[in-house]
Amino acid sequence: MFSFVPSKEMKVSVFKNQEKQIMSKEKIAQKMCGDNVFAYDIFLKDELVGFAMFRKNKNNLFLWNYAIDQKFQNKKYGQTALKELILFLQNKEKIKNFTTTYKIGNNKAKKVYEKLGFKETEIIDEENIKEVNMELKL
Repeated sequence: MFSFVPSKEMKVSVFKNQEKQIMSKEKIAQKMCGDNVFAYDIFLKDELVGFAMFRKNKNNLFLWNYAIDQKFQNKKYGQTALKELILFLQNKEKIKNFTTTYKIGNNKAKKVYEKLGFKETEIIDEENIKEVNMELKL
C-alpha cells in the first residue's frame, strides 16, 4: 500500500502544536550527515504522506523522527505506514529490534507505538528531558 523512498530531508508539514514533538527540519538535515543515519519519504500512490528517520546501532534501529503530513493525519496512515515500514526494514536490514521515544504527554504517538507492539522500557523525567523509551522486539 505504501512505498518508501530514501530521503535526505523532511518535506512534510505538521500542525504547529506538533512541532516540538520532532526535530526541526534544519536539525534533521544536519543529523542526516551522520554515520548510520537514514530516512525515508513515505508515499501513498503518488502523494507524499510521511517521513521517517532512523539511526542504526548494531542490530537495532532507533526511530528518531516520524511524522505524517498534517493533511493526512487522523486517517490511520501513521499506524499503517509505520507497520509496513517496520516490515520493509526488517526484511531489508535484517533487523529484529526497533526502539523509539516519545515526549511525555504525546498520547497519539504512545497509542500508535503500543498498537504496533512497542513496549515501554524507561521513563525519563528530568529537567531537560521528559520522554518515554519504547522497544519492539520481532
